[in-house]
Amino acid sequence: MIPKTDITFDDYGDIQISNGDIKIVSNRLLILRQHSIDRIKSSFGDYKLYKNLGADLNYYIGKPITKSIESQIEESIVRSLTIDGFLERRQVACAATLILNEVVIKTEIYSDASGSSSTSLTINGIFNTINGVVNVY
Repeated sequence: MIPKTDITFDDYGDIQISNGDIKIVSNRLLILRQHSIDRIKSSFGDYKLYKNLGADLNYYIGKPITKSIESQIEESIVRSLTIDGFLERRQVACAATLILNEVVIKTEIYSDASGSSSTSLTINGIFNTINGVVNVY
């Protein structure tokens, strides 16, 4: 379930301040994007009350670089977005491609549960399997 309003975070995960107040967003697509990015970048245990929330990409740091890591990361991201009913499975498409020691990730979230061709938003990311840095755009 997507809330009607939420605190706004910048690209680095910091709370945004406007005129001395915490900035609030009410655009549901922006809230969906913000929550999705947070889940993709989070690891298990980041949230005390929801220990299994997140894609847990840090698990893949130092793992052997094989083609199977692509599908494992795709599954981890889809799981992070659907495990608790935040999104339905058919609303999420994820593709990962291994390039040297980095995994380039494209996640598409559809506006309706039918998985229609009209994409609500696309989240692109790069995960470095050596140092664990996750950049999401």
